[in-house]
Amino acid sequence: RCRQYPYRLWRRGIRERFGRDRGHQLFELVQHTPTPFAELVRLALAKGGLNLEALSDALAVALRNNRTEIVELLRKAGAVSPPQVEVPIPSEVLEAYVGEYKSDKGYEFTLSVKDGKLMAFAPFGEEFALEATDQITFRVPEYGSKLVFQLENGRVVGFLEKSRSGVGVLYKKGPGR
Repeated sequence: RCRQYPYRLWRRGIRERFGRDRGHQLFELVQHTPTPFAELVRLALAKGGLNLEALSDALAVALRNNRTEIVELLRKAGAVSPPQVEVPIPSEVLEAYVGEYKSDKGYEFTLSVKDGKLMAFAPFGEEFALEATDQITFRVPEYGSKLVFQLENGRVVGFLEKSRSGVGVLYKKGPGR
């Protein structure tokens, strides 16, 4: 019972941010839990209720962050590494996505192109590469979400960020590009 106390504290805080989406909760746990606290991941997996997509997204994060003990736990739970098939996007299309985006809730992202990849820079200082799944859809592996760009008359006007739970946040492109 005492061993579950840190897990319960974590769950209470994470529920406030992400509701009851257990897949996103696991993703956040793997993203931010140092290896010595792999017991928290073990407890989350023991609770059950996680689908293959949630387990596999968490595995991708654990692999990227070299968390070997957590990788083994997730593989034992049935997680598989997602295929690394990225759709090549022409540079002129990527350049059309470059710019500053803002949501009605005040969240901001800046997108740029670096080494032929679309990069997202969040205001809290984190930069990450986006993985193209088609001409207008990009995965955000670090967060288990997708960006779906919106076009009007051939011009990029914004994107919809869709979380694994299906909740979407609309970002509008700022003036300039």
